[in-house]
Amino acid sequence: MDRLFDLSQKEEVFLLSASDKGKTYSVYLSSSPDQFPEGSDPLHFTGELRFEWKRNDRPFCHVFWEDCSTVVSVQELSAGNCYNLRDLGGYLTSAGDAVVKYGLLYRSDQPDSMGSEAEAVYRKLGLKTVIDFRGSGEHTLWPDPVVPGVDNYWIPVFDENPTAPREHLDLPDIFAKDDDWKQQESDLFRETYLRMPFGSPAYVQMFECLLKNRIPMLIHCLAGKDRTGIGAMLILLALGVPEETILKDYMHRSAAFQAYIDYRKNQFQQHLITDISQRHFSYFFGVLEEHLRASLDRIRKEYGTPENFLHASYHLTQEDLKKLRKDYLLPLH
Repeated sequence: MDRLFDLSQKEEVFLLSASDKGKTYSVYLSSSPDQFPEGSDPLHFTGELRFEWKRNDRPFCHVFWEDCSTVVSVQELSAGNCYNLRDLGGYLTSAGDAVVKYGLLYRSDQPDSMGSEAEAVYRKLGLKTVIDFRGSGEHTLWPDPVVPGVDNYWIPVFDENPTAPREHLDLPDIFAKDDDWKQQESDLFRETYLRMPFGSPAYVQMFECLLKNRIPMLIHCLAGKDRTGIGAMLILLALGVPEETILKDYMHRSAAFQAYIDYRKNQFQQHLITDISQRHFSYFFGVLEEHLRASLDRIRKEYGTPENFLHASYHLTQEDLKKLRKDYLLPLH
């Protein structure tokens, strides 16, 4: 079980579902993850609860049962054509006694896709920091929105020099490759996932911002799956979330993400005129479990534990990990 509760949305109607259908829960609705209105009456449910939320802000469900409590919100968020925007909150730790807090840690595809909605979305999420993992070509073509009060960091995962005017992957060129390149394509991704998690300056900066509480934070790349997927994996490992849950987060593909694939396909349609080019597109914008599993397997094989790995690659001490878990986990008791 990776979550105790799930909150989904269809227009103004929300569905709160409990993984344990046999318990009775009390819920207070709020627009804040930190508090709910004093004197308000709770809703009670067993299994599932449907409720309407007609406000423009996001609902947070403060749930109480037995001697436990937690806060639940929506994981999938919509913002213009930014289709892979998600909250990392709600995941249970390996110990099962805490969950990742909602409203602090976000991952997405490139936020320029939010278009004119960008500033309003940033304000609604309360963002303080946005970290762009893309290369120079992507960053130049689709620059991040500039919003007052939000710190933008551009630190490519692959570029050795962040100011270097080059791009490691020319997507139109890759889509034009012939069928013989398929194995090279597979090998490229595997090798990329085997080296991405280890000491990248981009992820060093990410952890520095987390330790300094420059939050809420959004991390992103082009599609929000590879470089961002590794960033999310590192955060969740540091917070003590189990590997199988991390893999589920990586593999999560919503209807909105399928819409994102369609959006990107339209963006590159002039380069996708053959069946082979469309397969290459699907490979680069798809999500394969074997990729992230290769990263996790190497970490386990070479370091034994996530703590050893994070100390060796990112110099995170036990005190650093304690601070991260204190700041970004919500105990159930």
